[in-house]
Amino acid sequence: MPRPRLHVGRIEVTPAVVRRLLAQVPAFADEPLREVPSTGTVNALYRVGERALARLPIMAEWSDAAAEAETLAFVAPRLRVEVPTVLHVGAPDAAYPKPWLLLSWLGGTIATPGAGGAALADDLAAFLGDLWQLPVEDARAGYRQGLDQYDTAVKNSLAAAADLVEVAALEPLWADALAAPGWRHPLRWTHSDLLANNVLLDADGRLHAVLDWEAAGVGDPACDLMSAWSMLDGSGRARLRELLDLDDDTWRRGRGWALLQAIIALPHYRETTHGLVAHSLHVLGVLAADG
Repeated sequence: MPRPRLHVGRIEVTPAVVRRLLAQVPAFADEPLREVPSTGTVNALYRVGERALARLPIMAEWSDAAAEAETLAFVAPRLRVEVPTVLHVGAPDAAYPKPWLLLSWLGGTIATPGAGGAALADDLAAFLGDLWQLPVEDARAGYRQGLDQYDTAVKNSLAAAADLVEVAALEPLWADALAAPGWRHPLRWTHSDLLANNVLLDADGRLHAVLDWEAAGVGDPACDLMSAWSMLDGSGRARLRELLDLDDDTWRRGRGWALLQAIIALPHYRETTHGLVAHSLHVLGVLAADG
């Protein structure tokens, strides 16, 4: 799985492409199609009738539908939150070059950046507690593996976004994350992309489902602390930190992962993916204000 490179090799996905591929699954071949808006930049999403979601990679460099299907089958019975059920692993065809997934449709509302308080923190802590205790034997490595390899990319992105963010406040936080000692304990299962747009809430604002397991695998659990700055307010972050009872160094690295994800996305997508830009500005603004 690639590391610091930005995505290249975009694959064109249209309703006609999805309809043709759905012929592989006769039970869904004639269901109505509706594109699902998303701040994600790696997959095209189409709702298929009322029961399913077609998830098609649009970045040729980064996709492993079969591996994600295996991950979902492994984690689903072991977690207390919902995750998508794999209905079909689709084959590529002559015009579409990648395997793709047909998943169960999960209802709920996408989490709003920075809006979650103590109750959502309770739910996230329970979810992470379950996830981090899963057996790691034979598990693949997660996408987030080591902050230091991103140092140049982060510094370049800070310079490129200097008109949008408080670089002077963010640079010391990045340096502090790099200086934090690494994880000294056995590796744990991580989601590796635990951001607001990958979390569904129920009508009461509680955690209902966790989506997008493409990056999941074993690693340093600090990467999952991105969630604290992505979807929680100040009280929620304090509550999550209290419940998880992790050492200060892990939180320093977690803050680094939050900064890294947001700043690398910001200049690259500032003109094209406004939802992702808004999320990045929120995270970086909170980091700069909190210090």
